[in-house]
Amino acid sequence: MKGSGLVEAWVESGLLGPKATEQVMNGKAYKRAMRAHKITLQSLWQLLMPFLLEFCQKLPRNICSCLLSQKCCSTDNIPEVTKSKKDA
Repeated sequence: MKGSGLVEAWVESGLLGPKATEQVMNGKAYKRAMRAHKITLQSLWQLLMPFLLEFCQKLPRNICSCLLSQKCCSTDNIPEVTKSKKDA
């Protein structure tokens, strides 16, 4: 995690103070760490989601709907997901 920029982002945003980030990174403050990581994940998803949706609009419909469903979570479905409309 060192060098990832998380410490700087947490301190700059006011999410955690310098001492709290030190404790989190040393594994001493589990509850604080979980809260900080959850908020960070939510923030990253808010930034990523518009790009993901734009990317999905450019894909064939069967792949896009699968990417946004639970069906793609299994490696058993990879051939079905990657099959294009031409192959069907």
